Amino acid sequence: MGGFGISYLAEDRMEGKRVVLKENFPHSSAIRCSSTLRLQVKEGRHAEDFEWARQRFIREARLMHGLNHPGIVKVHRLFEALNTVYYVMSFVEGKTLEDMIEHHHIASSLTQKEVLDYLRQSLHILDYIHERFIYHRDIKPANLMLTPEGKIVLIDFGLARNFAADFQHTVMGTKCFYPPEQMDKDASHGPWTDIYALGATFYCLLLGEPPLISTIRCCCPENDHLAENSSLLSRFRRELLQVLDQALEPDAGQRLRSARECLKLLNGMEQY
Repeated sequence: MGGFGISYLAEDRMEGKRVVLKENFPHSSAIRCSSTLRLQVKEGRHAEDFEWARQRFIREARLMHGLNHPGIVKVHRLFEALNTVYYVMSFVEGKTLEDMIEHHHIASSLTQKEVLDYLRQSLHILDYIHERFIYHRDIKPANLMLTPEGKIVLIDFGLARNFAADFQHTVMGTKCFYPPEQMDKDASHGPWTDIYALGATFYCLLLGEPPLISTIRCCCPENDHLAENSSLLSRFRRELLQVLDQALEPDAGQRLRSARECLKLLNGMEQY
């Protein structure tokens, strides 16, 4: 359950398989009638907030429905019921990277080969959406799933925007995982915005905690570079950690600019 919606595990009886049903339910502006289960918009100015959430939800569903990549959860249909909107998406079995981090013994046992594999898969997914001028804007451990087959799947496009069609910026996201420009509605966003968040996600995966908020990291004298962490250097090649450090550069001008640039730096690294 999130602030804007609820996800339910359901069964598609026509297909005979499990699916996920996501409901638009902005709790700050609506309540559920216990007898009819319909959503009722609260009085006052909440109608405007509810409609904003509804349009955001529809945009998310339509955007995801138009994507076709094995590393992106598939949305099948969108419909209205009970005075709100729903969409049906594929059920992805597995655990999120956040689950792995919370179970520290899992994350701490990751090998360089596994981290490289998960990082490459994530970068290929970002490259796919960035080619379509879509920026996710909420990359974090909770939004990356790992299936039992070892495949990474990106979920939850609630903050994603197609910048080819809509240049309006909103300041939303998860603070520890977004770069300085994402906190400035007038700043330029691009592929590099998601690259920072992915770097922060893998920082968290390796160390068990997220980096400091990027605006603090800009002026913090403490060195939090992964490539200078002796504990990590005993498990991973410095070159891999340096790529993550470059992705985590608070200054967008100094940061790795695209998923493809990151992938080029990782090329051949498994041979070490």
